[in-house]
Amino acid sequence: MEGKRLAGKETGFTLVELMTVIFLSGVIMAAIYSLFISQHVAFSAQEQMSEMNQNLRVSMDQMSREIRLAGYRNSTFTSSNKTLLNS
Repeated sequence: MEGKRLAGKETGFTLVELMTVIFLSGVIMAAIYSLFISQHVAFSAQEQMSEMNQNLRVSMDQMSREIRLAGYRNSTFTSSNKTLLNS
């Protein structure tokens, strides 16, 4: 009796079940893709912000160093050095 199929005992999935699974998989994939894109945009923005902060830090360091050293040579010149530069 193995060769005979019993009514109502067929195995497998119906077309409605397959279509439902395909639709739900598509919705889940779209949500994952949307999440990935939003995270990528946020990461890019954060990376640009970090780079701007680093550039600002470097420029502020350079400006403060130059301001600290402003007039440094002039204050250490001796009178003989001043006469050599003026002539």
